[in-house]
Amino acid sequence: MPEVPQPLANRNILLLQGLMGPLFRRLGQVLRRDGYGVHKVNFNGGDRLFWRLPNGIDYRGRLEDWPATLRQIIVDRGITDVLLFGDCRPIHMAAIAACRELHVPVHVFEEGYIRPDWVTLELGGVNGHSTLPRDPAWYRAQAAMLPPPPEHLPVPSSFRRRAIEALIYNTADVLTRSHYPHWENHRPWHPLVEGMGWVRRLKRRKAAAERAAAVLDTLVKRDAPYVLFPLQLDSDAQIRLHSSFAGIADALRMVITSFAAHAPPELRLV
Repeated sequence: MPEVPQPLANRNILLLQGLMGPLFRRLGQVLRRDGYGVHKVNFNGGDRLFWRLPNGIDYRGRLEDWPATLRQIIVDRGITDVLLFGDCRPIHMAAIAACRELHVPVHVFEEGYIRPDWVTLELGGVNGHSTLPRDPAWYRAQAAMLPPPPEHLPVPSSFRRRAIEALIYNTADVLTRSHYPHWENHRPWHPLVEGMGWVRRLKRRKAAAERAAAVLDTLVKRDAPYVLFPLQLDSDAQIRLHSSFAGIADALRMVITSFAAHAPPELRLV
């Protein structure tokens, strides 16, 4: 068995918001087991419901008062590192700015750049805020120096579980709004609307998979070249904050118009 690295002395981790579900609780359990001090700020009832570990802190104030509160938490609890999921939520953007002033490193999780089976973790920011080079030559040079990749182990995933966790999280959020009177969701929809959206997607998942399989079968049988245009959720920060588009519909219009005008006749857009 490989030796487990020992935690640095007096390392205290502060977790902010994670995914809707038990991810940050499980992460907190592992960090506590390995000897780190672990603290967590809960901004709504969903955060609190899924935490259920010691050192939870309820933040019930306004967004404009959050940076000062965070600075006090960092000082009072000797926080050395901050962990959060997604760097474009208003509370996280304010937290990153405050931590930068205090020289406290912020470690940002995000859905994997390579999917499925991967989660991204970067220091300081991800996606449009990432400090990774933009030059493709840098990645080719780095790849040339890497050893052969180890065997890839797929990570089991369940859309049903994610949907149920999201519904539970959003319900807990709504039922505890009186306890968190100033909480505002970073998503554009009411939590119950989003929760019901997850339920509808769950119900339609089988039919959607069948339609996708039929389209793929048609593409294979035609044996014609095609270009794949992966879509993003309309509410995703990559569309709202890191692109020139107001929404995914704008991106679709631009791509389809350009494709119709310039693509070879035999090429298909999927």
